[in-house]
Amino acid sequence: MIGHPWIIRNDHGFKTGYALDEVKNWNGGLPLAIASPEEMPRDAKIIEIPIDAERNLVVLYLIPNSAVDAAIRTYGWNLYPISRQPS
Repeated sequence: MIGHPWIIRNDHGFKTGYALDEVKNWNGGLPLAIASPEEMPRDAKIIEIPIDAERNLVVLYLIPNSAVDAAIRTYGWNLYPISRQPS
């Protein structure tokens, strides 16, 4: 399952992961469906899918799926953990 996508500039440099509070702020301050660390699946991740040279489509990857995993490997999409620690 992939959650609501966001488009971000891909100028963040080298990144090793995302903090949950950072992810929650992507929605323009509106609450996400998953509003607290306790509600986020433990194995949830962030996928960055390149749109062009300047932008990525960023999605919450909530529930593992073999077809999505295959696309990540095939297309070399970035996959990041979500930290429960504040950024």
